[in-house]
Amino acid sequence: MKVLIKYSFIAFITMGLLACKHELSQPVVVADDYVQQSSRHTKSGAAVSLVSSQVNLAVSGVEYAVDIDLNSQYASGSMELSVSTSDGLYIMSGHTNATLALTQGTISNPYRLIASETGRYYVYLNIKAQSGGQTSTRALTFIVQVGEVVSDTSSSSLKKATSSEDSVITLPAQEEIIY
Repeated sequence: MKVLIKYSFIAFITMGLLACKHELSQPVVVADDYVQQSSRHTKSGAAVSLVSSQVNLAVSGVEYAVDIDLNSQYASGSMELSVSTSDGLYIMSGHTNATLALTQGTISNPYRLIASETGRYYVYLNIKAQSGGQTSTRALTFIVQVGEVVSDTSSSSLKKATSSEDSVITLPAQEEIIY
């Protein structure tokens, strides 16, 4: 009798554990017109991104034609675009505040830019997309490198100094040991 009770108890526990582990193989219907879909991890905000995130310009003081292309995942709708630049970079022509039609694919935005001196500059794009009755926003940054990229010489000299054995720098230490 004890053996029968023991096996019945084990079978009952096993069935309970298997029932808790059961997964649904079909989508869960929450309401009449809503079906839960499998979620993918995507970046929040408008489904608009930069095709290329950087352009390199040869010298400063010269006006360059630069296309800042956007990739849109929307089939229809409208997009409010607000464009500004960091200090020292100037937009000579091109729209800085515009409302554009959203289409799936590449949206070209031609600009004429001029930089006051060599260095790294930024074009800031604020996008407000309206499609299918929903509004979403996204802030993007386009890099404009004028002239050659200047590497940080202090970090390279530090690497050289730490690689040789006789370049140890001793510093006076004022410490107090408390027992």
